[in-house]
Amino acid sequence: MVASSVWRRVSFVLLSIEAIILVFPTFLGAMLLLGASGQALSGGNLLDVLAWLGMLMALVSAWWLLLAYFYGGSQAARRVPQAVWLFAALIALFALLDVAGIASSTVMPLAPAILFVPTFVHLSIEVWGLPGMQEKAAEPRGRRWLGSAVLVVVLCLISLGAFQYWRTRPLPFDRAVWDAKAESLKDFRRHRMADRLVGQRQLIGLSRAEVISMLGEPTVTARFRDYDLVYVLGNERSWVSIDSEWLVMRLDGAGKVSEALLVRD
Repeated sequence: MVASSVWRRVSFVLLSIEAIILVFPTFLGAMLLLGASGQALSGGNLLDVLAWLGMLMALVSAWWLLLAYFYGGSQAARRVPQAVWLFAALIALFALLDVAGIASSTVMPLAPAILFVPTFVHLSIEVWGLPGMQEKAAEPRGRRWLGSAVLVVVLCLISLGAFQYWRTRPLPFDRAVWDAKAESLKDFRRHRMADRLVGQRQLIGLSRAEVISMLGEPTVTARFRDYDLVYVLGNERSWVSIDSEWLVMRLDGAGKVSEALLVRD
């Protein structure tokens, strides 16, 4: 009995550590979802929408199971709909196959989900597996405190990420803002408009004259001679800005933009 109780406590501590480790990939996944939400849900193709929904459901299912366990123990985790357990199991399986190179996905990035695999296996054993690992009806008081702490940390990180995304999100093109002098070294409005122009392929197919009419005269520079049109955007977006960011374009044989990229010098 004593050994079983000790084992349960050790298992709970390990599962808690695994949950804390999952906070960082959860934060990255949430940021990816925020960044892709505009393209996926407004004008994106069906695969983009499915990939976005798949990632959202993966995050929801993983934390639904974990928080159910931390707040209510094994009994509460068993009451989570079987569809959630099944979806989490499929995500864990596909992540293993993706990392092993057996089945790579070009629609939905699954490799980061490999961090969820040991947690899912451990949680499944706690909830459904070995009888010696299943706790009594009385749940440790610290379980709920830990669940609350993890939830608060996740929500804070997602909120900070959402705020950061709002400050750095791509902007629609505005010629007046494009031509305006930067207000500070951290004024990246020109960069963010270029993000949207490139991301939505708005420059592809335009002629040189149309690009100049839209963006103004190209920057005169000896750099990037492999490209036909070059525009300096400003300091690079980094904690320490050493280089500059540029919008570069290459024209095809018909004089139309065939490639548009953001590069650093």
